Amino acid sequence: MNVLATLAGMVHGGALVCFALLFMARARIPQVREEDLLRVFRAAGAVLGVSLGLYLLAEIVLWPAAQNPGATGVERWAVHADLAGLRAGLAFLYWVRYAWLEIWTLDPGRLLDRNGEILDRAAYGATVSAVGRGLVLNALLYAAVYALGPLTS
Repeated sequence: MNVLATLAGMVHGGALVCFALLFMARARIPQVREEDLLRVFRAAGAVLGVSLGLYLLAEIVLWPAAQNPGATGVERWAVHADLAGLRAGLAFLYWVRYAWLEIWTLDPGRLLDRNGEILDRAAYGATVSAVGRGLVLNALLYAAVYALGPLTS
């Protein structure tokens, strides 16, 4: 059992799923403003980023080395056409989607939120909706990667 991967995966996945649920239910929580929700998500970026980095480090770098002690170089990380290969592909897709969400989807929200004032409400609302959709997709991808973990060890 890889303790580092398990803990980092639970922190990252738990926060990701919580934010996805909050963004999906934001219309039913009238006392929480969209800008506050997006600001809290942006503030949690450091925890999400570090936990994802630790999870990927433990799962992609450390775990293959432990599983293939005689392999050297690139052979350590050979991807096979089985559940482990599917998991590796989904993990890569998740990482790309996460980077897309963090860099391109959140950036318009940062630019429209200057000194606590929203410059364009309509554009900001569209950004919040895009972030919500991205979070739901990312949560589903991450859940698939995390769930396949025990099946591939």
